[in-house]
Amino acid sequence: MATLNWSEELELGVAAMDAVHQEFVALLAEVEAASDAQVLPLWRRLVDHTAAHFGAEDRYMRETRFFASNCHTTHHHMVLEVLREGLAMGERGELAPIRQMTRELATWFAQLRRHHGHRAGHPPAQGRLRPCHRHHRAARAAAGRAHPRLRRLRMQPGRDGCRNAGRLTPRQTCRRCDAIGLMDESATLLLLALALLAALAMQPWRLLQQTGLVSPLLALVITPWLWAMPWLHHMPLQLQLSGACLITLVLGWPLAVPVLCLVALAAGWLASLPWSAQVDLAFWMGVLPASFATLIGAALRRWIGPNMFVYILGRAFLGTVASMFAAGLLAQWSGHQLLAAIDPGLALVGRWLMAWGDGFMTGMMAAIAVAFKPHWLATWSDRLYLRKSG
Repeated sequence: MATLNWSEELELGVAAMDAVHQEFVALLAEVEAASDAQVLPLWRRLVDHTAAHFGAEDRYMRETRFFASNCHTTHHHMVLEVLREGLAMGERGELAPIRQMTRELATWFAQLRRHHGHRAGHPPAQGRLRPCHRHHRAARAAAGRAHPRLRRLRMQPGRDGCRNAGRLTPRQTCRRCDAIGLMDESATLLLLALALLAALAMQPWRLLQQTGLVSPLLALVITPWLWAMPWLHHMPLQLQLSGACLITLVLGWPLAVPVLCLVALAAGWLASLPWSAQVDLAFWMGVLPASFATLIGAALRRWIGPNMFVYILGRAFLGTVASMFAAGLLAQWSGHQLLAAIDPGLALVGRWLMAWGDGFMTGMMAAIAVAFKPHWLATWSDRLYLRKSG
């Protein structure tokens, strides 16, 4: 008899997700009942099905702005890693671990679904699932009895995306995640609107009278593709360049802000992203790092003075790294996860490394522009930066 059979208490109330979960339970039962000759092909089928299942669920959580998606996506990544290790052992002829994993996965899934029921959250008709962290406690309980290769599923408070997960009672949800939801819904849009109004009040279109800015402005058709790439091409590790600091150096902050908003709209159109995702892109990937870069540039000019090497190395290179990382820190604090499915404890490392990618790109392009096309940089002036001392 199978360890787990599909029942009403396993339902979430979301038809598409329930159908996939039912297929998962059926595959588990097939693996559990299979002969030694059938175990490995069925396990491989289970791994492929689970990878597709988790990928679709992760995209659903992003599109519906499920506030606990950071920890839930990481949990998916960890389970998939265990399944693939089981597949590798099976290919070496070790079938006993696969059979043990099958039983333990059935127990884990049953407890996960019972503690993650939709009845504690918003009805599915509202198109949004309420964050409920009770599944972490179920995961810890199941993992404590698990095979050593499954014990990595143990979720620790402060490491799973929610510091309060280990202290919640069965009827509680995390107030911090609820607060994050308010940040997603209102504050991000408000801050973006304020920045856009401030930029438009400076009449940035007057900068286009400088004909030198037309060529780099036309080149910005590439940027929406960079922003949309993680949704258009699903790579094992999703890296996303911003280019916001480079755009700010080229156009200046007043013109860069509306341009970055247009870039976000174009990226949303290319990748069929919901409105909330486009707002997030415009603010966290565009306007916020651009604003930080502008403040850093003003500080460097005030405290160090206009200098070509400070402009290239300080403002374009290191200033971009600092701006992107600072924006990433605030994004993570507000609950915005990296698109890469990595442990949240490593998310800061990921943001730090990706900030250097933007820094190298911006520093290199700024150096080339200063040498060959200085009129392409609205923030550059030969008279100011190349004047003779004394």
